[in-house]
Amino acid sequence: MWPTTEGVRTLVDAEHDLIRGLAGMMVDQLVAEGQQRSAPYEYDIPLFDQWDWRQRLWILDQVVRPMLGSDPAPDAAAIWEAAIEAIFAEAGDLIGMEISDDDTSQRWRQSVVSLARQKGIDLPAVDENDVGRWNDDLARIRECIFGPPNYWRAERFRDGAFEDTQRFLCQRGLPPDFLARIPPLLTIEETQDTIDRLQSIIFRDR
Repeated sequence: MWPTTEGVRTLVDAEHDLIRGLAGMMVDQLVAEGQQRSAPYEYDIPLFDQWDWRQRLWILDQVVRPMLGSDPAPDAAAIWEAAIEAIFAEAGDLIGMEISDDDTSQRWRQSVVSLARQKGIDLPAVDENDVGRWNDDLARIRECIFGPPNYWRAERFRDGAFEDTQRFLCQRGLPPDFLARIPPLLTIEETQDTIDRLQSIIFRDR
């Protein structure tokens, strides 16, 4: 269960399918990075990219399982919002690869169009080849489901007076440690447990 613009709920139908598919791709990438089969992949989202691969797996675990299942969401934190941005950035990157590779399956574009239809958002035709436009539309869909990220504005208060930061967080109904939450550095066993938990829901039959 995750806070959305429609209340706290489990993602359903096309939104569930897209997030599950994107999370699966990200988990595979992070595992490959951990096994040194792949270089670190960055989404130009510093609050997600900056962490060790195991920490990014942990963040995904905290976000994806509640979104796709019945687990309660953790308290609001900037790192969760950054992870959601990274998930949608993954969609943009995959669409970019489809376009550059002239992939006729249009799998990821079709998944995004299906989600847009579910949310009542008009999108370009599935064969649209403007990556920038797809990224703009992905941002619209993300905000339609999850609302605008609070951490963008909260970050601007970080370098100011502590009282101003806390006042902003209070006005938004955010916990005092919203900006301070950091992921733990997992042991080998904890990392494998995290991978297993993620894979159990990503690859579970609906």
